[in-house]
Amino acid sequence: MFSNSKSNLLLILKQFSNQYASKKTFSVVSLSNYRTLINIKGEDAAKFLQNLTTNNIYTLNNEKPSQFAFILNNRGRIMYDTLIHLHPNDHQKHYLMELDSKYVEQALKYFKLFKIKKKVDLSLEQNLKLYSIFGDDKDVGFESALLNVKDPRYDGLGYRLITQQNIESNSDLRNYRKILYQNGVTENVEDYTQGSSIPLEYNIEFLNGVSFDKGCYLGQELVAKTHYTGVVRKRIMPFKLKQKIDESKFSKDNLILNKQTGQTVGKLKNLIDEFGIGMLRLANVDKNGIVLVDNDKNEHEIDVVIPKYWPLDDPLLKDLKKFD
Repeated sequence: MFSNSKSNLLLILKQFSNQYASKKTFSVVSLSNYRTLINIKGEDAAKFLQNLTTNNIYTLNNEKPSQFAFILNNRGRIMYDTLIHLHPNDHQKHYLMELDSKYVEQALKYFKLFKIKKKVDLSLEQNLKLYSIFGDDKDVGFESALLNVKDPRYDGLGYRLITQQNIESNSDLRNYRKILYQNGVTENVEDYTQGSSIPLEYNIEFLNGVSFDKGCYLGQELVAKTHYTGVVRKRIMPFKLKQKIDESKFSKDNLILNKQTGQTVGKLKNLIDEFGIGMLRLANVDKNGIVLVDNDKNEHEIDVVIPKYWPLDDPLLKDLKKFD
């Protein structure tokens, strides 16, 4: 999985391009200026992350080098979302953490509040490049990259690739984010309300982002209480506008309504073209009659989608009406 060979990487990229370009079955998206990598390294790096994030850092290994997690405040509300990767050259003492590029400096200051007396160094990674790769074939290639791993959240989100070389993109962030939204996945602070959003409402347990038996970490009490009481009334869900509308006509937190019952279903959280995500009350979601209200109070029909990775027999989804 790991290699430092520049020539091998370039050969793999060339072979991959020749094999798939004519079929147009893959896309390469640069995540530069969107997600920033930071180095977390030192004797206490694992302990530092274990106390800070919702997931269990000690489960990472060669076969599972990456994980999804939230970083919370002391009230158990979301501050940052992250993917954490084992550094290929120094397991257990060096990690690479992805963060929202717009908030990375803020995050570093926040993290330093919790590194007192710990032997851990935090720094921006200056040399490595981060990409997302999507393809129809399950074996996408790029085996000689420093890191080439399936997105740990959900198989439908492609691969994460970390390299020392630049790779030419053939897609862009809008298309990448549309894929996230089609799957009901949020990423970066613009998709949630920093310091207020509740982790389980953002599908953290269904996206492999939380350990309920790892012990204490920052904000753990609310996550555990919500999970064990089984009370999650609202969740992020994907939807599609039945007719494509200029997204500038909508704003975050615009209402989503059930026209059949007159009930408020929830609020818009983000939208790109016709694909969006909303924070929806499960009991009020239905297959038909759901509309999104625009800034001028006009109503637009949407199709709400149940994410494929939701375990529909889970007690936390007991309020959800099952529909295709």
